[in-house]
Amino acid sequence: MPDYQKIKQELEGIAVEDNPALVRQKSRDFYWYSPILKAQLDGVTADLVVTPKNEAEVIQTLKVAFAHGVPVTPRGAGTGNYGQAMPLSGGIVLNLAAMDQIKEIHPGRVICEPGIVIAQLDKQTKAHSGQELRFHPSTAQTATIGGFIAGGSGGVGSITWGGLRDIGNIIRLRVVTMEAEPRVLDLTGWDLQKVSHAYGTNGIITEVEMPLAPAYDWVDVLVGYDAFMDSVRYADALAKCNGILVKEIAPIASPIPHRYFTRHKPYIREGQSVVVVMVAPHSIDAFSAFTASQKGEILFRSDKVESMKGIPHGYELAWNHTTLRALKVDPEYTYLQASIPDRIMWKRSPKWSRSSAMKCPAIWNSSGSAARSSARACRSSVTRRRRGWRRSSRSIRITAARSSTRTAIRLKKAA
Repeated sequence: MPDYQKIKQELEGIAVEDNPALVRQKSRDFYWYSPILKAQLDGVTADLVVTPKNEAEVIQTLKVAFAHGVPVTPRGAGTGNYGQAMPLSGGIVLNLAAMDQIKEIHPGRVICEPGIVIAQLDKQTKAHSGQELRFHPSTAQTATIGGFIAGGSGGVGSITWGGLRDIGNIIRLRVVTMEAEPRVLDLTGWDLQKVSHAYGTNGIITEVEMPLAPAYDWVDVLVGYDAFMDSVRYADALAKCNGILVKEIAPIASPIPHRYFTRHKPYIREGQSVVVVMVAPHSIDAFSAFTASQKGEILFRSDKVESMKGIPHGYELAWNHTTLRALKVDPEYTYLQASIPDRIMWKRSPKWSRSSAMKCPAIWNSSGSAARSSARACRSSVTRRRRGWRRSSRSIRITAARSSTRTAIRLKKAA
């Protein structure tokens, strides 16, 4: 049993919290959206929370933890849904939220600490030189850049830039290892894939260098269709319009939009599926003309409302905690997810609910085997990757949630 009093003494000068209530609070993420994970992880808690202010304090913490055989779980803002930030074996939660400074901003890139909240990072780079991150998660208002790199895979902006682990979407990471004498590594190129999406299990990120893109006052638009597959076809066609600059295209099946997008509900008819789109202001006229040609109904435009106060961003609708909360209310449906790089095969799932209340096809991969079920909402995210400003190959993913390398949320219709 580790001597935590001695550990606290050896960490003198570094912020350490051992109040059980506060430690438990910092040992949580949004795992409880899954009833399976809630039952498995409800009792998980750390023994200490350590909050370093700089890299030197990270090194000292890891050195002490190694000497005492204490596990360390890094934490950003805890916005994940699968228990990634939870200390399964107790020990120390390394809270990196205090390392939140931007060090340098240059044309096309930013250097910062891992604990800065993504929305704040974008705000500062935009004020400095009209730039923003290429993409961000739907939890950008609370998620940290280090947590996004360690646990994310893409997000808003992937329609243009691809996945987070695609070469060039991270420039450099500074990482500290947990050893008797911790090493500080600067990783670039292909070496970045060793720690990207590794949840901090093989090193603690202490500095980030990320590429930037021109910032726009993106216009949120909801386009309505009576049939979900019409919305998917529209999204696919829009993604092929290279002249229209967009940051997000996300078809969302009925009944979720009308039932759960409470702030947008007055704009959405019951039974409508919607496509959430983020459009650059200079592309809005071309976008409107294209949408009319596709017989889409523009239900909502953020540049046409008197005030956006209290109305969530479009990217928060595309995949956010509101949608996840909806899943807890509607435990009827099981959907499958898969990434289809070459072709789409629409088949009915063997576990498909025969209820006529909602009919949304499952996507199967090209080998004919189904991907793991991960949630009960149906979200379609159209992702195309391009080099520079030229969009090229595309893939369509119709997903219910981000899959976890640790745990799949398996939810079936109640018998």
